[in-house]
Amino acid sequence: GRIGRVRPGDAAFRAEMLTDGARLEQTSLVATYTPGCRWVQFSAECGLDYDALKVTGTATALPARSVYNAAAHRVFFDAARTEPDGTFDNARLTWTGGGNAGAVSEVKTYELALGRIVLWDALPEPIAAGDSYEMAPSCGNAVAGCKALSNYRRYGGYPDVPGSDQIGKTPDYKG
Repeated sequence: GRIGRVRPGDAAFRAEMLTDGARLEQTSLVATYTPGCRWVQFSAECGLDYDALKVTGTATALPARSVYNAAAHRVFFDAARTEPDGTFDNARLTWTGGGNAGAVSEVKTYELALGRIVLWDALPEPIAAGDSYEMAPSCGNAVAGCKALSNYRRYGGYPDVPGSDQIGKTPDYKG
């Protein structure tokens, strides 16, 4: 541990011992400047309204299954989706009906041509036709995503901050 706040007393002093977990809860005195947005999507700082952007859907088909197929727990099709490819990449998807009701997943990829939605992690129960869900497009914490959602004025990143590849360059750099 580490010593936290120290308070004087009449005959002694009192010192707090901080665990590593307690140190993580402390507010940093240093601001972080990165090209990516530092706001959590749909937070007050971000300003996007989840309810206004969310779409609902139903799993209409599933991939072909073998005796054991991990895809049954993370891939499904929704023929009703009409948004362009990538609209829901990295989006948060919440299951509202079926065996996984209440579970929250992150979308890996969304492909319009196939109506296919692939999740990053497998769900506890296999996805079944008729399972319902809701999700909203992700900004990806990038300028392009923020602009696509018409929220660039609230972008919380610094896109012109040089990355580590630029910091080490010198005037005679031959890169």
